[in-house]
Amino acid sequence: MKKRILLSLLCAAALVLCAGCGSSTDGGSGSGESSSSQVEEKTSFGVGETYEGDGVKITLNKVEENEGTQYLKPDKGNTFIVCEFTVENGSDKELLISAASFDAYADDEAISLSISASYEQGKDLSGTIAKGKKLTGIIGYELPADWKELELQYKPNLFLDKTVNFVATNA
Repeated sequence: MKKRILLSLLCAAALVLCAGCGSSTDGGSGSGESSSSQVEEKTSFGVGETYEGDGVKITLNKVEENEGTQYLKPDKGNTFIVCEFTVENGSDKELLISAASFDAYADDEAISLSISASYEQGKDLSGTIAKGKKLTGIIGYELPADWKELELQYKPNLFLDKTVNFVATNA
């Protein structure tokens, strides 16, 4: 009988603890910080700006147009755009990154990577980065010559809805 009472009390205590761990309806984190600090977290970055999160820093160093090489040229009316990034891994585990980690939009229209745009321009933004190390590489696209805005969306964690945007404009 004593075992049943003790077991019932333990179950009740576990339920109370689990209820306390659930999400609150006000969106607060329970740490005493206001939820507005989470809402105001910067998610859009321009050329030369750095995203920092989970021990990782990603900087869009530069965005340059080029006309290609002798053998690899953009289609008529288009230009190659090369985006150079530096990724620093300050986390405690290896980081895998690739150009495919980014979704790209030119003037709000989805675009694909262009291997021709990156060829002979430099090192691809692709590889495994050991903790405490960094990687600088490029991603290339072929865009209409009159493009206005290029948006590169990076999702740091596939399991979360968070997206980081890098935006370049054609002045």
